[in-house]
Amino acid sequence: CYSGEEACRLSIDWTIHGVYTARRVLFERWPYDDACRVFSDDNTTRVHYLKSREVRVCDAVYYYRKHAVSVSRQRGIGRLEILPALRSLRQTLLVEGLPSGDVWLVDLMLWRNVMGGWMYYYACRKKMTSDEKRRVREMLGAYYRSTDTSRLPIGIKWRFGYAPLKCCPPLYRMQMLVFTRLRLLLGLDKDRY
Repeated sequence: CYSGEEACRLSIDWTIHGVYTARRVLFERWPYDDACRVFSDDNTTRVHYLKSREVRVCDAVYYYRKHAVSVSRQRGIGRLEILPALRSLRQTLLVEGLPSGDVWLVDLMLWRNVMGGWMYYYACRKKMTSDEKRRVREMLGAYYRSTDTSRLPIGIKWRFGYAPLKCCPPLYRMQMLVFTRLRLLLGLDKDRY
């Protein structure tokens, strides 16, 4: 059994999942987040957890089925819709009262998805149109510049492929290109892209 705040914090990185039942009042007061089309259920789940007195978990096994046609599995800019969703989640959790000391977990998830976005770009850019490439670079560049990386764990700040290198964006992009190519060469991401 967790407090609502604990459950919210644990659900940010899916330590606890988002399959749940809740009282109708939560859905009436905090309906699905319409700021982000694809990830609204994730964001709403976290707000519902935050606003709950307690969240109970069971020991059942949760099976997650990856759908080949889901937006997060397709090529294209739609895969990056998680970035505005996480930004919206960050703002919502601050407004709804999650302590700022816990909001950094959203920043961590946002940073990991910015990094994953660059990896996706470098792995798949040959299959993208010129317009898609430009839009992806612009979007990732904007999130790269605006994401707060000051509270990232030291292990991420100095780890090759993860380091933000905010002082030199071209160096960061070069790091991501080399990191992505190495992972592909070693077969670590053969099923991802």
